[in-house]
Amino acid sequence: MILVKEYEVADRKHLRAYEQIRIAKFWKTAVNEHNGFKINRFSHKQHYENNKIEHCEKMKQYRRENSESVSAYNRKYYEENKDKLRAKEKLRLQTRFDCECGGKYSLSSKSNHFKTQKHQKWHHAQN
Repeated sequence: MILVKEYEVADRKHLRAYEQIRIAKFWKTAVNEHNGFKINRFSHKQHYENNKIEHCEKMKQYRRENSESVSAYNRKYYEENKDKLRAKEKLRLQTRFDCECGGKYSLSSKSNHFKTQKHQKWHHAQN
């Protein structure tokens, strides 16, 4: 190995950053092909995006092979968080939405709203 340049750095992270700059600059002739450092937040996300299909297949296979333990875990989780889950679902169902026809509806009455005369008149006027 040949010393190319000497840097004064505060810590190891800065040294790796300089190493990455040199690798990027001389990428054709560089012996070190691996990055000096990488930002974990982006690399994990990128790895997941690149291997999304394989990851999903592994998860499906795991759930098939361990269906009893997965269902037991889900039952236990539901029992421990029953009140919180019910409150969350109640809030989701009570959330009001503004329709483009000028009406308002909640998620539980969405289909009834679409059948109202007000919404039907608006819908026919749009077409």
